[in-house]
Parts: sequence; C-alpha cells; structure tokens
Amino acid sequence: LSAQVEMNDSSCIVPQLELKLAHSRVAFDTIAVSYAAIDRHLRWSERLRLNAQLKSSHIYFPDLKMFAPELGRLRSDFVVSGTLSGNLANLKAYNLHAQYGKGMVFDGDFRFTGLPDIQETFIDARLNEIAFTPQALQDFAAQLAQRPVVLPEQIHHLGKCRYSGSIIGFVSHLVLNGRLATNAG
Repeated sequence: LSAQVEMNDSSCIVPQLELKLAHSRVAFDTIAVSYAAIDRHLRWSERLRLNAQLKSSHIYFPDLKMFAPELGRLRSDFVVSGTLSGNLANLKAYNLHAQYGKGMVFDGDFRFTGLPDIQETFIDARLNEIAFTPQALQDFAAQLAQRPVVLPEQIHHLGKCRYSGSIIGFVSHLVLNGRLATNAG
C-alpha cells in the first residue's frame, strides 16, 4: 500500500493510491471522502461521500475472498476503470469500463440507490456496451455457482452477443430497453 493522505475535520483526500495484493493491482488517481458532523439520524451508508477516479486496475478475485468469499470463486482476470461518486446509499459509477477474461466486456454508467441491501437496491444503468460470448457467460456462471452450468445449445449458436441500452429496476425485477446484436443476426 502506497499513498499520501490529506485530512481535515470534514474530508480526507488521497491524491494517489496504489494497492498491491498477491496477484492484483488497484490504482486511483484521487480518492476524496467527505463527511459531515455525526448525525444520529443518518445511517452510516449516508454519512460518507466518496469521489474516486479509478485508473485501469487488474483484480484477481481470489485476492479478495477474505472480504467477499463468493468473488474468490472467479478465476479469470478482471480489468476495471472509471469514476465512483456518492455515498453507499446512492452510489454512481461513470465511464465504468470492465473486462472479465477474454470474453466479457462492460462499458457504461451505473446508479445504485439503496445499498448496502442489494435486494432493496434500485439499479439504473446506461450501457454503451455489454458484450460476451456464450462460453464466457457459461464459465462465469459455473464459477459463481461452483457447479457445472450448461447453457442451451441455441444460446451457443448466437455467438458473440452485444447489448446497448438501459437496465433499470431491482435485482428481482430488471427491465431492459435497448438493442441486442448477435453473430447469428
């Protein structure tokens, strides 16, 4: 861990931060956290406001299994960059670009309202592109489930899939509005 920190009574600014784990490197241009006086009426997820510029970072999820055991199951390289802002209860991610392995890509903007309870969180995503191959999606699902997952043969016939548009709603009920293109047409 390497960083400089500037603090006062209402904020903490880290101009450069680089975190190196066994197989991961996460780098930020700037992280700014502001906090108001402790207000007993605010939940902790509303007290802190974040603004972070994430540089292109390489994450190997097994490095994070102590914090998120489910993610430790994912074995492919994950590269991500973008800007995060807001508090945990109202978190925004702009210009978020992520690539998982060789077959999955995400590029767009997200807004999460209601974290940390994922079941009660409203998601509003504007997507420039989500792209994946059926094999990459199948492997990703199998790693998360820790059991074999086999997609129907018809999905494999689609070839590479690309989606652009929006996704809104709760995890249990997402609505997509956009354009899906596949190698099959």
